[in-house]
Amino acid sequence: MFSNLSPNGRGILAMTGASIAFVFSDVLAKLATLDWPVAQLMAVRGLFAVMISLAVVIVSGDRQALGGLTRPLMTARSATEAVLGITFLSALGMMPIADLTALLMLSPLVITAIATLLLGETVGWRRWSAILVGFAGMLLVVKPGGAQAQYPLYHVAAILGLAAVLGVALRDILTRKLGNALPTTVVTLGTSIGSWLAGLALSLFQPWAPFQWRPFLACLVAAVIVTVGNYFIALACRGADLSVVAPYRFSSVIWAIALGALVFGEVPGALSIAGIALIAASALYTLHRERVRARTRLDGGQR
Repeated sequence: MFSNLSPNGRGILAMTGASIAFVFSDVLAKLATLDWPVAQLMAVRGLFAVMISLAVVIVSGDRQALGGLTRPLMTARSATEAVLGITFLSALGMMPIADLTALLMLSPLVITAIATLLLGETVGWRRWSAILVGFAGMLLVVKPGGAQAQYPLYHVAAILGLAAVLGVALRDILTRKLGNALPTTVVTLGTSIGSWLAGLALSLFQPWAPFQWRPFLACLVAAVIVTVGNYFIALACRGADLSVVAPYRFSSVIWAIALGALVFGEVPGALSIAGIALIAASALYTLHRERVRARTRLDGGQR
C-alpha cells in the first residue's frame, strides 16, 4: 500500500489514517468509561491490542526483531505511551472529546518549546509568537474559571489533557529518534504492551467494575482500531519530514467535533471553536517555519 510512495507521501497518508482511527477509538473508549473505570478499560483494551499486535508481528515475519522491545529508546517510548494513555483516557471521561482532541494539537508547539529549553535550539520571535497564540487558543478552549455544567471536573481534565500533550510530543520525538532500527509492527506491539501494563498498574488503585457486555465489546473494537492507529502513527513519524506530515493530524479535530456532537451531543461553543482555530493556526504556522528553516539550512543560509 505504501511501498511506491515517497517517505513524506507515506507519512501524510499514515498520519491521516492514524488521526481518523484514534478519534473512532476515543469515542468507543469514552463510551466504555460510562460503565468501567479507566484502569479496567486500559487493561482489557490493552490485552486485546497486545494479542492483535503480536499476531501481526508473527504473520509479518518480524519475530526476530522482538528483542528490540528492550532497547532503551523503545522502552522509553512504551513508558511514554503508558503515561499518555492514563492521562488522556482519564481526561476523556471528564471533558468533550472535541476539546481534548484540540488540546492535543498543541503538541507541535510543545516540541518547539522543548527544542528551545532542553536542546538549546534557537527559536525566533515568529515561532515564540505562534506558541503564545496557541496558548491563548488553549485558554479559550478550556475557558478557565467558567462553570461546566455537564462536566464538573472539566478543569481537572484540562490539566490531564495538557499532560497528555507533553506525552504526545515526547512520543513523536522518540519515534523519530528510533529511525528504522525496528519494524513498525514491533513498535506497535511495544505501544500496546505499555498501555496494557499501565492499565494493570492503575488497577492497584482503581477497583474494577462488574463485567458488562457494552464496555467489553467497545474495548474489543477499540483495540482493533487503536492498533491500526498506533501502526500508522509509528509509520508516519519514521523517515518522513515531521513538519510536512504533522499538519495532517488536524483532520482529527473535524472528526472529533462531528462524532462528539453525534454520539454524545457535545456541540462546541463559539469560544471553543475560536480556540480550536487559534491552536490550529499557530501550530500550522510553527510547522511552516520549520520547513522554511530546513530549506535555509539546505541552502547554506542563516536563520
